[in-house]
Amino acid sequence: MPWRAFFLKELNLKSKYKIKLVEPFSDFGFLLSGGYSYKAFYPKFLYSLIKLIDKILTCISIRIFSARMLIVLEKN
Repeated sequence: MPWRAFFLKELNLKSKYKIKLVEPFSDFGFLLSGGYSYKAFYPKFLYSLIKLIDKILTCISIRIFSARMLIVLEKN
């Protein structure tokens, strides 16, 4: 839904909010971690490598690899 609202501009939010920041990013580190309920699917020592891979994937293609989005809005 955020992709449709902030990149495809399918929702008109400008009348109520000023868009300060929209930053999509890859977050496979979290997706592979098993969340809060399960053990991680990777050993702890690989975490820094996975975060590096996340940064690289974000740089390569936001449209393909973004799993999360940071959005900062200011109310008009």
